[in-house]
Amino acid sequence: MKISRWLPLIAVALAFLIALGYVVANPLPANGYGRPIYDVRTTLAIAAGSSRTILMAEGSVVPSRSLILVVAGVMNRQPGSDLSETAYFRLTHAGATIAQGDVSPFSESFETRVESGGADNPALFIRNDHAFDLTIDYRAFVTRPPSTLEHFAPYLAVLVPLLAVAILWAALYHPSGRRSGQPI
Repeated sequence: MKISRWLPLIAVALAFLIALGYVVANPLPANGYGRPIYDVRTTLAIAAGSSRTILMAEGSVVPSRSLILVVAGVMNRQPGSDLSETAYFRLTHAGATIAQGDVSPFSESFETRVESGGADNPALFIRNDHAFDLTIDYRAFVTRPPSTLEHFAPYLAVLVPLLAVAILWAALYHPSGRRSGQPI
């Protein structure tokens, strides 16, 4: 049995291992690859001297390795001023504070490390300490990581035909010429 008969099969196995290594090293690209759990873009009104808490993906379980993105910004200005106002933002997840501060705009993205659901889900707290109402432009999404099939689907379109060709090659390959050990 010659090694050349198995070269295509070995090449496909190596290509599969390289694709597997890439998939394992890059489980959740930052472009939101996966299934959306929560996706909201809205305008919020925060009354003078009040606060508001927004629980993301309420009633859903947020799996570990999910991608979370929150962007919020104050849209109005202080009456009679050219300066944009700020609000106090605090983003929490599973009881831990991810980011906080008096800012406008507020932008934060992170990947969850623990499974969470209900009250543990990511939450954005906004407080308006001003004597006038604030209008907040709010955008947030939570995307769960892709399933194993979703993750491998782009590679299967190439690997399956290569594997079929390699198996056919190994099964049908007969080198021409005399084999060693055969009489002349």
